[in-house]
Parts: sequence; C-alpha cells; structure tokens
Amino acid sequence: MKSQRKCMEKIIHAIKCINEAINLADPNVLAFTTVSQLEHFKQKLQVVLDLIAQNDLPEKQNRDLGISRVIVDQWPYDSKLGVIIVEAEQAFKGL
Repeated sequence: MKSQRKCMEKIIHAIKCINEAINLADPNVLAFTTVSQLEHFKQKLQVVLDLIAQNDLPEKQNRDLGISRVIVDQWPYDSKLGVIIVEAEQAFKGL
C-alpha cells in the first residue's frame, strides 16, 4: 500500500508539473515538445491514477505507457519535467 501511495504522489506531481508547463506556456519545455503531446501524457497518467485508486492494476507486462520511450528519444536529457514524468511512469511499472 505504501508503494501505491508513493506512486500516486509521483503521478499527481507529474500531472501538476505538466499543467504548469501548459498553463505558463513554458518556452523551455515547448522548445522540444507540444501542448498536444503534454496533454496526451497527462491523459495517460490520469488514467493510470484512476486505475491505482480503484485498485484495478493491469498485469505488470501491460504497464508500459510508452511515455518514457518518447521522452528519452526526443527530449533533452536535462529536462526536469521529463525526469519527473519518467519517474512517475517507472513507479507505476514497479507496482
């Protein structure tokens, strides 16, 4: 249960940071991604958050959201938002 709570905290934090980047039209973030991509990531994370809250987790092999792959392939390595999002996805995969 503690790991689920920690995972939910990471996902909530990632969603909050995505919202901030969108609302502020953060030029440091929008230099390498789009609002559409951020909205897509946020939507996927929200679905995962709902699944965790309902204790309806998919099998471990079905927990890859694909977000980390996109971030690692397309975003700068020093992106703070990227690290936050990847950590949230990794926490979900590790449940």
